[in-house]
Amino acid sequence: MRLVILVLVGGAGCAQPMPSLPSTSSANTCGDGVVQRGEACDDGNQVETDSCLSNCVLNACGDEAVHVGVEECDDGNVIDQDACRNDCSWSVCGDGTMRLDLAPNEAGYEACDDGNTTNEDTCTNQCTLATCGDGFVQAGEACDDGNRAIGDGCTDRCELECGNGILDPNETCDDGNDDDNDSCPSTCRAARCGDGFTRTDLPIEHRDGEACDDGNANNSDGCLNDCTPSRCGDGFARADRMVDQEGYEDCDDGNTIDTDDCPTTCRAARCGDGFIHAGEEVCDDGNEDETDGCRGCDVPRCGDGVVDVIDGEACDGGEDCDANLCQPLITELVFGVNFGCAGRADRSVLCWPPGDPEENQPLVANGVPVGSTKRVNTVPAVGLTNLRAGSESVCGIGSTGRVFCWGHQGTGVSGAAPGMDMYDPVARPVQFEGAPEDERNPALPIDSLYSGMESDRFCFLDADHQIWCWGFFGQDFWRMLRPSYADGFAPRRLLPNTRGVTSLAIGDDAVCYLADNRVFCVGNNANYMLGNGEIESMFSTQPLEVSGLQNTVQIVASHAMFCARSDEGAVSCWGHNEYRQVGPTDDFARGTPYQHPNIDRASAVALTYPASCVLRLGELRCWGVPSFDWYAGGLPVNLPQVLSGLPDGVRVVSAHPGGTQICARTSNQSVYCWGNPNAIFGDGADNYTSAVELKPWATTPGNDEAP
Repeated sequence: MRLVILVLVGGAGCAQPMPSLPSTSSANTCGDGVVQRGEACDDGNQVETDSCLSNCVLNACGDEAVHVGVEECDDGNVIDQDACRNDCSWSVCGDGTMRLDLAPNEAGYEACDDGNTTNEDTCTNQCTLATCGDGFVQAGEACDDGNRAIGDGCTDRCELECGNGILDPNETCDDGNDDDNDSCPSTCRAARCGDGFTRTDLPIEHRDGEACDDGNANNSDGCLNDCTPSRCGDGFARADRMVDQEGYEDCDDGNTIDTDDCPTTCRAARCGDGFIHAGEEVCDDGNEDETDGCRGCDVPRCGDGVVDVIDGEACDGGEDCDANLCQPLITELVFGVNFGCAGRADRSVLCWPPGDPEENQPLVANGVPVGSTKRVNTVPAVGLTNLRAGSESVCGIGSTGRVFCWGHQGTGVSGAAPGMDMYDPVARPVQFEGAPEDERNPALPIDSLYSGMESDRFCFLDADHQIWCWGFFGQDFWRMLRPSYADGFAPRRLLPNTRGVTSLAIGDDAVCYLADNRVFCVGNNANYMLGNGEIESMFSTQPLEVSGLQNTVQIVASHAMFCARSDEGAVSCWGHNEYRQVGPTDDFARGTPYQHPNIDRASAVALTYPASCVLRLGELRCWGVPSFDWYAGGLPVNLPQVLSGLPDGVRVVSAHPGGTQICARTSNQSVYCWGNPNAIFGDGADNYTSAVELKPWATTPGNDEAP
């Protein structure tokens, strides 16, 4: 037997209750107002129309509970074409969705629903299909009076009862005919501009008259909005024509100004339209002729790349053309007694002044005037280079390789028998009349040409470097050298064999030549021109070498003296010294070369009758001419002095002597001269002691006008 003892704790011997234990249950209770796990909401009530349903799910469209204030309806389905739309709004006519849950006789039935507010399309605002008699005029209907009656102006087919001669309620006119061009067209609407019908029952000038009526509001076609035809100048550019069609306009500014962007032709301003576009064009002659007075809508000018013969341009562009004057660059200058000639880069020759035989002046050119000069004509036509001038005549080498001459013929300059006081201004080939048969054919082409200072003496070297001479040599010259050839008119070989000759110079009946860098002279020794110290009055028929010269590269002559330049630039002279042009301070002739102590590094020597000059480091330095007063610096004249007056920075590139003057081509492609003005300009002024610019096409000093 087991004994069970109960121990009672507590007062008065009563048993105490057991303490309660915490609950261990985790179940949720929807509706307790507390959102717990698995609940989207919990509003603590059972109302199904607020935001939280009784199953603790948020109210949503399609849950069959109408959320007050948010939804109009909620049928819980996904059908959008019944009474309640899928967005929980009531289906209404005009919402764009046609109801399909009603029969045609039921209230709310929709035959269509296009979602707009117009009654003129296929679906009216009552969601009925448009039909004749519904009171709305749709496409294809001329009228719709809301009934199917006839005789009231609109038939049961919604056609106007126009043309019956009766003014129906919807008509403004009805003349009973089908003429669309009178006051009442077949529309039974009073004619007006813009109705698409052109009235022909009124003159055009009548206030209601019409010349056209295209029924649109477009002013860019052939008919304007005032029922007048489109025209250039109406202010509207036509857009209904192609460029090559009549009536095309690419602009129309409505004014009569031809100098703005749109001339009265209604074509945009352009070069060649014949109108000067203000601010854009200088001229516009309306043609494409590049040689007239207007080119590219600008006045032709030197530098535009086109040779304007009418304006006196001989060239325009290229390295041989003066970019400022549009004349070929001057490459040669020669001077006779009171005249000059310029050879140019195109092998043309200009001479000045033209002269007058009655005034005993040389007629040196008769070609086309170029400014105050004339261009020399040649027969046959050839270009000329290597010009050389005598006192009254000029010769040059033609492009055919023969010698051509023009000017005074009294000295037989052209090789034919002389005609006293006759002038031929046309350059013609030198003739060999009177020469023996075996001396009429020099080896061509002629290599180089030479002339005597202030005399019409000429020599040339042929292709075999044989010396041929003719012209105004004294009778003793030819009598001593070639007894069988006393007249000297036709060119003859000077010496039997001179094939080593490279250049020569002609003095007063004396000729010196350069061969193998040595100088030889033959002829008259007056003024000791032969340079060998022999008797002054002697005549040598054999070449004599000039003593004391070394490595000569250039030889030049005035009428009674010679100078030679060495390869190192030293200059030695001999002969006539009246003007100290040889170099010593006395005026005695020198029979042997005198090397000027104040000259070195000379690159060229040029002799005039009163002066000797050298080109040295871009400057012309001259000595002599005391009685001609060339120098602004004064004496001593035997010391080389720089010729003054050139613009700053301009350097001399070549020297061109004459009888009593010298000119220089310069680095700025200009020509400047000093000395006797008659030979330079023919103006009779005093000697020029400072540089004056020579322009063979504008021969007055200071004249800057190009032809």
